[in-house]
Amino acid sequence: MVQRHRRHDGVAQGGSPGAARDLARVLALVLLLGGCATAYGEGVSAYRQGRYAEAAERFEAIVAEHPERVEALVGLGVSRYRLGDWNGAAAALGDAAALQPAHPGARLYLGLAHLQRGDAPLAAEALGAYRSLLPGTRVAGLVDHAVRLLPSASLSPEERAFVASSLEAAAAWQEEVVFLREALRLEEFRRLTDERVIYVPRRCRC
Repeated sequence: MVQRHRRHDGVAQGGSPGAARDLARVLALVLLLGGCATAYGEGVSAYRQGRYAEAAERFEAIVAEHPERVEALVGLGVSRYRLGDWNGAAAALGDAAALQPAHPGARLYLGLAHLQRGDAPLAAEALGAYRSLLPGTRVAGLVDHAVRLLPSASLSPEERAFVASSLEAAAAWQEEVVFLREALRLEEFRRLTDERVIYVPRRCRC
């Protein structure tokens, strides 16, 4: 006998193991954030509204209690970067990159912070690590050019700011591409799990 089960409360019955793993990752993230979810959300909200000092305070409070929270460290670092605190940004982002070496945001803004403070070798190192996370992309080519330029060029603060903003804009464009791909993937996942055919034994009294 064949029964059709529709999705309820966002969970599909008869879903694939991959779908179950995706759900587990989401739940793990929720549990990881735990009591810091509200403070983190407030920090993100302040950042999005351009209140970078307030955002930095929110993220810093989380990091003070939970120094292992990578996303809070990245939020703190990028907020400090927006405030022009290159040294403070580099410190927070360096901690984030040490905890999670493959975090693109940590690597990118760590490189930009070092670039803005005029430390070409550290900027090239961090940007090179960021570039390795995005092989074959448009932004990777721009990062390659910047990394080759940095050791030999004596850039003024204005020139460093221009290079940093150009790389940041390219990274934002790449992030939009990734976001759109993920949105399409989730839409396909939603379509596939909206109605799932489940084969149930005749004697099952589910």
